[in-house]
Amino acid sequence: MLFYRISVVLIIIPIVFSVRYNEFDRDKRKILPERVQVQTDYGRIEGWNVDLGWTKQKYKHVHLFFGIPYAKPPFTELRFKPPERPDNWHGILDATYFRPACPQHPSHMEPLLKRVNISEDCLHLNIYTPYKPDSLDKPDNNRYDVMVYIHGGKFRYGSGQTFPGNIFAEDNIVVVTFNYRLNALGFLSTNDERAPGNYGFLDMIAVLEFVRDQIQYFRGNRDSVTLVGHDAGAMAAGLLTVSPKARNLFHNVIAMDGSDLCESAVVQPMDGNIDYARDLAKNIGCPYDDTERMVHCLRYSRTAQEMAYASDEVTTKQWYQGWTGGPWAATVGGSSGFLPKHPRVMREEGDFKKLKYYMSGISKDGGSDRLTSLKNIGDGLDRYQFRDVLGTWMRRYRGVLDVRRTVDTLETEYTNWVHPNNASARRQMLIDLWTDYEFGSCVDGALKSYAQYSNNITMYVFNHRSNLSTTPAWRGVDHGSELQYVAGFPYLNDPIYNTTGLKLNQKYNELDKNISEFMIRAWGDFVKYQNSTQTPIKNVTWLPFLSTNLTYFMIENNSYVMKNYRQEHYGFWREYFPVIALRPEYTTTEYPTVYPPIELRISVWVLGALAIIFLIVVAALAITLCKKRKESELY
Repeated sequence: MLFYRISVVLIIIPIVFSVRYNEFDRDKRKILPERVQVQTDYGRIEGWNVDLGWTKQKYKHVHLFFGIPYAKPPFTELRFKPPERPDNWHGILDATYFRPACPQHPSHMEPLLKRVNISEDCLHLNIYTPYKPDSLDKPDNNRYDVMVYIHGGKFRYGSGQTFPGNIFAEDNIVVVTFNYRLNALGFLSTNDERAPGNYGFLDMIAVLEFVRDQIQYFRGNRDSVTLVGHDAGAMAAGLLTVSPKARNLFHNVIAMDGSDLCESAVVQPMDGNIDYARDLAKNIGCPYDDTERMVHCLRYSRTAQEMAYASDEVTTKQWYQGWTGGPWAATVGGSSGFLPKHPRVMREEGDFKKLKYYMSGISKDGGSDRLTSLKNIGDGLDRYQFRDVLGTWMRRYRGVLDVRRTVDTLETEYTNWVHPNNASARRQMLIDLWTDYEFGSCVDGALKSYAQYSNNITMYVFNHRSNLSTTPAWRGVDHGSELQYVAGFPYLNDPIYNTTGLKLNQKYNELDKNISEFMIRAWGDFVKYQNSTQTPIKNVTWLPFLSTNLTYFMIENNSYVMKNYRQEHYGFWREYFPVIALRPEYTTTEYPTVYPPIELRISVWVLGALAIIFLIVVAALAITLCKKRKESELY
């Protein structure tokens, strides 16, 4: 009996160790990826075949190719010029690691990435493609829809590395992320041929041309390309739809928290470009009274990182009658040919890409980041603080002439009349004001522009705040909140963080995962089927945004469909605010000025006119009589 038990143990032990070893080996294979290669027109590329499986797609592989050059490094002579096609490479390009982000202040990226690597040699893209067991070189007619993600960052900072595209690649979508030139290096303009501007946007066009010509080698469908942008990336996507140089390079757009109609998308008025360029030259110690000498100094005598630091010191200027913009954004006109006219004018003239499928929306409290510097903001706002914030904004940054009455109007428009003296309610109204002005009204304008030509336009409002959020509760659902759920952050695991270099700044709960799963599926369905609820999602049908009903989808724990989101406030910013911003300042007297009744004034003017006519007739008769008397005396 004892011998029998020992024999059983001796038999089981190897089996247990074998099972444990296989489990370990499987985990090891998941963390340690294999190499995969693909042939392109530029040369051969080697990337990863890796299992980064998130909870819903456990142990599903994707192909990753990081750091593929789409243009030559924009050094010295190529600085402030359009991107040039890269040279073909010899041998195999190592695409197993991310290349540096474009020059910017490192502090912008440190909260997002474990290691911040920056260089002017930054014009690279990354491709996440669905896994297939056979080689990518093997002919295959099965093509996947393509998502091209444009990162945000106010055209001053950001990197394609911050969006992990593997989540969508696991759902049979080819994802492309990329870097583009930022701040002055991407957008400085002298309003002449020496530095025409818009280099960052021309970089984006170069990426789309690469996708058109090369994405087939990654099993992508060049005839089904959707732009997805956030913040400045959403503004860029909108500008690409109005630019005649880009319209034929993509098909659909998802714009999160921005559009080309947002003020910060374009430097305005046009002569603001040269003022910003001069400010930069002064900050960095270059000549600023002559554009040729200025550009020569900025191009050859200053490093890229010096330019990036100096760019952050250039502040938005106060423009006339309520306009603002810049300092680094799209230049209207010029030799670049990117934006012939202001996008608002081009849309009014119908000169833009009539997208058949377009989705856009905002985070509900996107303007709350504007309030973070206010003292004791956590306790709310009293009326004097509220008016002081608006007065400073109108006077210093908007150039409004009649500041007091403009502030009066804004206070009336943004007072919670149910609780007019509640400090928390007043703080929320100021958040609503910033959100409507900076994001909501311009997103609404773009949606209405596309809805004139298509019945397949959709709008969302994101209204989910995690219970584990690290930001103060009063900030609500702040700017960019939806991006972490679209990117699948609640599902990211250690292999993904290790591969992408992302930082985990927040923990997530099951509700967050449910919201993320909904958004991943909705965004993915839009890319693949141009329908955000192609498959049933929580028994909700996402109805289109039509010119006749302005339907939107409120994304929260219990999502629902409604109509006419904040239309009275968006109308205020579009129609009425420009009028009061133009209004000249005037003063009042202590006592009202008394004017005669209108009837009396009319009578006086009529009698005065008759009297003048009578005097003219009398004078004419007198002259005639005098002439006749003189004639009679002569004869």
